[in-house]
Amino acid sequence: MPAPFDQANEAAVLAAGTNPRWQSVEVFDTGEAPSTNGIGISTIGAVNGWWGVACRRVPGRRSAKVAISSFDAAGELTVTVDASSVVTASQPYADAGAALDQLAADINADGTLGPKVTATGYTATGEVSDASTVTAYVEIVADSVSDMATFDASISAGTIVADVDAISATFDVYRRLGGQPASAPNRWCLVDGQGGKSVDTRNTSGEVGVSAADELAIVVTALSKNAGDGASVRPRVTVDLGTMGPADI
Repeated sequence: MPAPFDQANEAAVLAAGTNPRWQSVEVFDTGEAPSTNGIGISTIGAVNGWWGVACRRVPGRRSAKVAISSFDAAGELTVTVDASSVVTASQPYADAGAALDQLAADINADGTLGPKVTATGYTATGEVSDASTVTAYVEIVADSVSDMATFDASISAGTIVADVDAISATFDVYRRLGGQPASAPNRWCLVDGQGGKSVDTRNTSGEVGVSAADELAIVVTALSKNAGDGASVRPRVTVDLGTMGPADI
């Protein structure tokens, strides 16, 4: 029979695994092997790490985001889903957020697109590929698995930013070795067996030991969208990184 200390230790380790810490980021660009620190999630004090790469932010349904990075009140917004379009006519809108709110309302009210997708306006920064100049966006989510096979968006004046869920991606999982003393390794290494991994619309996840590492990161090396998606629409995936360690007990 295990000693009380052994039982308590085992219970603590098992409890830690039920409360992982997660960070999530949307990725629009492909990259190369990391060369600097701070690009992933800290794993200091953690025992195990988990990762997830998702082509579908909403499970089973494709989604897209539209934002305006350079606002022009004369611009007409057009969104096309599966060859059906909605046009939001130019108006003296106060700002990009007001124009995008009208776009969402027009999509939801449209007799063809309304039953296929749901559009919601947000007045928040980030979460699109040109986050530095965007303060509002519209998220468009398909109402079923078969909706929104293709997506496009454009504007007649100003500059639009449009992103859509990728249909596939390739990625590598890296961990940065660390520890004490200062002379210990401090370098990024590809995790054995976790290079050149692929993901499709079913999403994927995995686990990696990080007890001797200071950081965990994923580098997306290839992104693909549907052939019918607009030329300027950028594919994206969502990368989730999590850790479990004594601090999570």
